[in-house]
Amino acid sequence: MNRKVMWLGIGMAALLVTGCGTATSVSKPSDVTTGISSHPASSREVTGVNVLPSPHAVLGSETWHGLSTVPSSMLQVLETARVETASGQTVVLPLDRPVIVFAPWCKYCHELAQTLKQEGLLNQATWVAAGFERYEYPMTQNGTMLQLPMPFTLAEAQQKVQQAFAALGVPMPERVLYAMPGTALANAIRGFPDVFVPHDGRWYLQPGYVENTTFWRAILG
Repeated sequence: MNRKVMWLGIGMAALLVTGCGTATSVSKPSDVTTGISSHPASSREVTGVNVLPSPHAVLGSETWHGLSTVPSSMLQVLETARVETASGQTVVLPLDRPVIVFAPWCKYCHELAQTLKQEGLLNQATWVAAGFERYEYPMTQNGTMLQLPMPFTLAEAQQKVQQAFAALGVPMPERVLYAMPGTALANAIRGFPDVFVPHDGRWYLQPGYVENTTFWRAILG
């Protein structure tokens, strides 16, 4: 009798182990053609703070490579945004290619620029410099903090952007525009980088930097 109970227990344990193994073998959703996770882990900066967006914030009803469509309010900003050119002209933001909104002080924007240079994708997008309202807080000799505003003139903004690319050893992209403080696009952006990509008549958003180079080739290539 005891022997029967013992073998019954062993059989149930085997079934339990088999069931657990099956349950844990389920893979996460991924893009079948590229092997990219449908929720790419990305890093971005909001006034110097690293933010890791929730997958639920990225995934929407319409998705492409795990990216959600741009909300209608943000799409309206993109379609009507006015930006500055390097020559000082005010123009409507061109939407004939992806748009990368970056800040010259943003380390994740720097990593994105280096990755896209490496992959030959640097000029696949329009780069829009923003975030010039951010404050830096250098420590003085007596331990107090100073508030130093970032540049507010176009010439100073250009200088900051040029210095950032030069320090990275990355050439300036062919198309760099400027969303100056107070403009609709500058006010709408809450983190850097924000990458807006058109696909099949819709615009999709990648909020932040992703280390996976295959991901960038898929959405920008």
